[in-house]
Amino acid sequence: MLHGNKGSLDYSYTDALNWMHQLVKGMAFMHDRNIVHRNLKPSKLLFVHNFQTVKIGSSSCMTEVSTQMTFATDLPVYMAPEVLNGQTFTKSCDVYSFGTILWEVMSRKRPFANKGYPLIRYLVLKGTRPDLNDANIFVRNSSPIKYLINKYWDNMSRDFQPINNLISKCWDSNPQERPTMNDLIVSLGNILTGFPIGT
Repeated sequence: MLHGNKGSLDYSYTDALNWMHQLVKGMAFMHDRNIVHRNLKPSKLLFVHNFQTVKIGSSSCMTEVSTQMTFATDLPVYMAPEVLNGQTFTKSCDVYSFGTILWEVMSRKRPFANKGYPLIRYLVLKGTRPDLNDANIFVRNSSPIKYLINKYWDNMSRDFQPINNLISKCWDSNPQERPTMNDLIVSLGNILTGFPIGT
């Protein structure tokens, strides 16, 4: 649905921001109750109300923070490096996963496409992440009218740097340096208020 294939969903930059804002609100609700999802990825997101509302699908790996889990549960592209290294899951692991989902929604590409588990694990542990330059699909794929709108807003200091910065923070190799879900609510809310509806 996200990757620009036949039958994929056509959505705007504002749609994407709204979905991600809803996602971090839902994750913050869980984290505030000391619940870690541990398997956050696009296939766990449910779109309802004509794609206006995002709901978070449950995971068999969801447990309280105090529960010690160290095994990698699923696709390595969404796993934090510390999980790939055999360390215990924390709330910060969900933040890392969210960063990859945000990149995927903004790029409409699959992270580490056509690479196997061993290579992805090696790359992530080495500090390699998907290319942040890909997370600007809404500028590069604009129609002529949207291009002019984007150009106008660029003159008003509109760019995609805040999103790229946010993704980069979520991907920090140090879990302590990543933002919390509540931090992300504020950051995405601030970005949303700077962009008109429908762009």
